[in-house]
Amino acid sequence: MLAPTVTFHSPVADHHGCDDVAHLLTVIGRCLGRVQERVEYAAGTRFAVEFTAEVEGDPVTGVLVWQVDDNGMVQEVTLMPRPLSALHVAVAFMRSALAEDPLPSARRDDGDPSREP
Repeated sequence: MLAPTVTFHSPVADHHGCDDVAHLLTVIGRCLGRVQERVEYAAGTRFAVEFTAEVEGDPVTGVLVWQVDDNGMVQEVTLMPRPLSALHVAVAFMRSALAEDPLPSARRDDGDPSREP
């Protein structure tokens, strides 16, 4: 469960707030194929998983790290994929996907009065 004030540190930018982070994680889920968890780590309220995956057929390895609060809500998430060539493919995928289906905060900020703040 994501905390309302969750922060997601992507390889490109930091994103804040439950709505945007949930949206990004959903889009990343569409970007990555054949995800396999390799090793999980835990230390107090910090957790990490090493994974392998594919981005448009290119192999990716990475680490996902998250921190939870006292209530078990995710406060912070960091994604660290490699190699750089696969990251470039993933960034292009994300750019296209977010152009078609923008972050909730971007939809609220687009000046369209029919959208709720």
